[in-house]
Amino acid sequence: FVGLDHEVEDGRADRIFSRMADNAAASPTDFVLYGGDQVYADSTWKVAAASSQREYFDLYRQSFGQPNIRRLMANYNHHMILDDHEIENNWPARANPDLWTSKYPAAMKAYQIYQASHSPAVPLNAEGTRLERDPDALWYRFRWGCADFFLMDLRTERVLSRWPWQRKIMSRAQEDAVVAWLEDEPDRVKCLVSSVPLFPEQRWPFRGQDSWEGFAAQRQRLVDAIHDSGCRRLLMLSGDVHASLYARLDRRGRNPIHGWICSGLFWPTALMAFRWYRPMIRDHHTLRGLWKPSLGRVTVPGEVYSRDAFSRVSVDENGATLALFDRDGNPVPDIGTEIRW
Repeated sequence: FVGLDHEVEDGRADRIFSRMADNAAASPTDFVLYGGDQVYADSTWKVAAASSQREYFDLYRQSFGQPNIRRLMANYNHHMILDDHEIENNWPARANPDLWTSKYPAAMKAYQIYQASHSPAVPLNAEGTRLERDPDALWYRFRWGCADFFLMDLRTERVLSRWPWQRKIMSRAQEDAVVAWLEDEPDRVKCLVSSVPLFPEQRWPFRGQDSWEGFAAQRQRLVDAIHDSGCRRLLMLSGDVHASLYARLDRRGRNPIHGWICSGLFWPTALMAFRWYRPMIRDHHTLRGLWKPSLGRVTVPGEVYSRDAFSRVSVDENGATLALFDRDGNPVPDIGTEIRW
């Protein structure tokens, strides 16, 4: 939480990274993965929100300069993808020509320097010794052991329209890349990272157009592509909603899609009333497409945890272990689950 004076106002925000570092050191850990909102450029809403290049740089230096996150970052690979708060809340819903030409370029340059620069999104020189140029796109894929990862950029390629069939949460080029990734060795473990949950949906009146439910045509194509690819070891990893839970999408005759949501690392006490509690979530509901009445049945079989947390995800050829830990590093056993593919 960066306040009006552009200084970190609550030291508790950094404490969870100490617990994450302890957890990572206690068991073999390959890397740390972040699914969006690593910084809040608008933590005080529009008042004193970052808008200039210098303000975005200062935001990252304050956020990533805290002692515990520095220790964690120094010892493990970190893979990140952005969401809206790296720019502003629900970007680009309120974007105008001025913001597109001033605020947005400043936010993207800071993001490339402080987040994308240590991911496979940024091209290296021929020798592989240094960053060569700005990335052509912010989404990227990589392979680690038995698993393939694809981190989708669901913010900078959006197309908003009053007509549902014209709305896009990502470009067609990225969509085609996701489909190709799914079809490439579909028997491998596939971890698809989405900064906003693919499912479950939220109940009315909490539903909105910012998540996948606001892009029904593209969501339908993605779910169909997952099922048609034959992937039987697929795990969706998401954040965004300030709650942690396991959900599952089942469709007759197709392999299930497993969803693991873990968010957020820190949430100021003053905003506790806005957390994503279980009553806000639709359970045992049909996921609908734009013109298909059903993409499958969504269930949330376990509990929903609505406080600060982080998770450990372990995958192999036989299944996945999803474990949740509170901000003090204690296990939260009722939230996680064991998956057998």
